[in-house]
Amino acid sequence: MPDHFCTGVLCRLDALTGVLRWVNCGHPPPLLIRGERVLDGALDSPPQPPIGLAGQLAPAPRQVHETTLEPGDCVLLYSFRPATRGAGSTLLPVPGRLGERQSARRRLRPGDGPSAFA
Repeated sequence: MPDHFCTGVLCRLDALTGVLRWVNCGHPPPLLIRGERVLDGALDSPPQPPIGLAGQLAPAPRQVHETTLEPGDCVLLYSFRPATRGAGSTLLPVPGRLGERQSARRRLRPGDGPSAFA
């Protein structure tokens, strides 16, 4: 197995229509938050191989998933921080958990134009 691969979720949001498209490449699924509640399983998708696998391990064309967000929805992309380091592994520095005072939230809503990203 190659030693250079990564997991991730690639997303594309059409801010005018609210259509969210994503591909999950071996990563924890995104969470959909609506009305201050997490909608369990709303953005779950069948697992797909990580990014960077080559040869016989290379995946078939990726399956793209799609949903339409409602005004006020939030999508949370996250990752787990490893608790231990295995023999021969290298961990990239990861900042500590962000507290409420340190976090900055930017909420995009369907209908926001390109200026919402400025």
